[in-house]
Amino acid sequence: MLLGAWTVVCYALFGPFHLGAGAASATALWIDALALIAVNALHAASFFRLIADLGATSSALMKGVQTVLVFCVSAALFCSVDDAQCPSVLKAVSALLVVCGVVVYGTCPAPPPRAVLTAARARKEQQAPAGERRGGSAV
Repeated sequence: MLLGAWTVVCYALFGPFHLGAGAASATALWIDALALIAVNALHAASFFRLIADLGATSSALMKGVQTVLVFCVSAALFCSVDDAQCPSVLKAVSALLVVCGVVVYGTCPAPPPRAVLTAARARKEQQAPAGERRGGSAV
């Protein structure tokens, strides 16, 4: 979204970009900038929805998987065009760490639910007569 806003600001401040012959019209640039802003807003909204539905940890893992997929696809499609897109040892180790983290997280069993006992509730139970305590019996 920031890139789309920056494009609009640059066009407003500096006028048409020097793209050479056959450059896009001002209307086409505005439409493209607004479309970019809309797509980025939709992407951000869907990510925040994902966080709300799955939680932060699962969403972070999904982002990690997405990063590995982008790495693999960009290497396959663009390595012949740009050497910076080719795999390196550091990139491969990074991708492997992400995959290992996802596997470890996915295979670990969930911990059993814990009873939450707040300090106020503990004091309340201590002050209650023995017969009124939860799970307690009058002795």
